[in-house]
Amino acid sequence: MNKFFRILACAMLLAGVGAAAQAGQYQYNYNFTDGNVVSGSFSGSASGNLITDLSNFSVFINGQAFANNGNLIIRDGSANGVGVLSFDGTANSLLVVNSFDPFLLDHVLLIGAFQGSTTDVISYATPYAANGEGPGVAPYSATRWQVSAVPEPATSAMLMVGVALVGFAARRRKPSGPFVQ
Repeated sequence: MNKFFRILACAMLLAGVGAAAQAGQYQYNYNFTDGNVVSGSFSGSASGNLITDLSNFSVFINGQAFANNGNLIIRDGSANGVGVLSFDGTANSLLVVNSFDPFLLDHVLLIGAFQGSTTDVISYATPYAANGEGPGVAPYSATRWQVSAVPEPATSAMLMVGVALVGFAARRRKPSGPFVQ
């Protein structure tokens, strides 16, 4: 029975390693110095500090959703690439808009490096509000940027199965008798 648990643990570990290379769900937020907050979620593929292959992007400004959330158009902030975000907030390059039509372009989020090699600007605009931090205004701070992975249901299920197996193994173990020399 002990061999069975070792094989099962190895299989679960290998399954977990394979899942780490797949795309995942992420949440992000940035707290402006004036108290405003940009937050949301997206799908992407993490490799080291960078998250690429961004899709299913949503943006909220102080809890108010951007128009077209989940189907927003994602571009690189400095070119026509596909955009990238970083866990530490220093390598973000992203332009998110709600439409290709310039007449409907009323929700914009821009994060990027415009005066150097690291991220130094974040700004947003909606029909109701606009705000930005960067050179010449309140400085962008990577310490106010946060990205975290959203655990997948399979990961939580694997954790519960592992805890159950440990409990099952501990319950089956018979207590040994008193130690006698």
